[in-house]
Amino acid sequence: KGEIWIDAHSDPKDYKYIALHEIIEAFYMKHFHMSYNKAHNTANHHEMYFRKIDNKTFGEYYKNNENI
Repeated sequence: KGEIWIDAHSDPKDYKYIALHEIIEAFYMKHFHMSYNKAHNTANHHEMYFRKIDNKTFGEYYKNNENI
């Protein structure tokens, strides 16, 4: 508990987005009792927003990480 694991094959430029996603996901599951799938989808929306702010699209990340 209290840990976020990031795949060693992830691009270091994506670490902040992955961490943000995982923190949001865990927050919604813990405090709003969301299922993993619902929390994951909610975290995806937050992640997309922050990637857009940084001018890196969500699709650009996921097309390069097919194992997700």
